[in-house]
Amino acid sequence: MVSGRDFTIGWDEPDNASRLIDGTYLLNKVREKMHEMRVDSVGTLFRVIGLSRSESILFSMWIKKKEVGVKTCKLKRFCNALGIPYDEEELEL
Repeated sequence: MVSGRDFTIGWDEPDNASRLIDGTYLLNKVREKMHEMRVDSVGTLFRVIGLSRSESILFSMWIKKKEVGVKTCKLKRFCNALGIPYDEEELEL
């Protein structure tokens, strides 16, 4: 279990399991967080929330695609950093 949250079906998969995610949805969540934190760029947001350089590069690539294949462990990190609940159905395709 990550951050004490309950997982929906699929979140208890091994961290190296792959899943297909809606990149447009991720982009919208990033924009919401930028607005909330009053920052004007994705890079600034990622720095402020404490992402590493490699995570920032990876997540920036995700939000540029319509569909993206991701590892469960990286998606959990993204969700935790942006405060996205694991049970948001719009996340997965």
